[in-house]
Amino acid sequence: MEQLKTNSNLLNVPVEVVYKLEDFQKAVKKYEDYDHVFIDTAGRNYREMKYIEELQNLIDFKQDIETFLTISMTMKERDIQEIIKNFEILSIDKFIFTKLDETSTYGTIVNIMVQNKKGVAYLTYGQDVPDDVEVGSSQAIIKHIFEGIDQ
Repeated sequence: MEQLKTNSNLLNVPVEVVYKLEDFQKAVKKYEDYDHVFIDTAGRNYREMKYIEELQNLIDFKQDIETFLTISMTMKERDIQEIIKNFEILSIDKFIFTKLDETSTYGTIVNIMVQNKKGVAYLTYGQDVPDDVEVGSSQAIIKHIFEGIDQ
């Protein structure tokens, strides 16, 4: 929570904390005039369905929202696929791949995108927000995959 508040201060944007669906609905109403509202959920072991089901009781996914699933590139591909399968009930639109600075292999990004027929929204490679965040593009992914290969 402290990191979220720190980042919101850096970006000069408001932050709301919600603990139940009614809080979520109030926050949506409060910020209805904003162009974008970002919702960050608590980090959990999403290999367990009970945490995903809790999200269904906290966020109104019937709203007109775009849903991104954040995936750490330090995870095993099999574990990533299991988590993605669990999140199918929430209809994920795109992925955010994080911790690119903590790995030297990036092929999993392409595998995940192709196998799940979903694009990438953002790539992150460090702790400095917003400097270490880049828009997910084919050029950015190719750059990371071929980085360090002698030409």
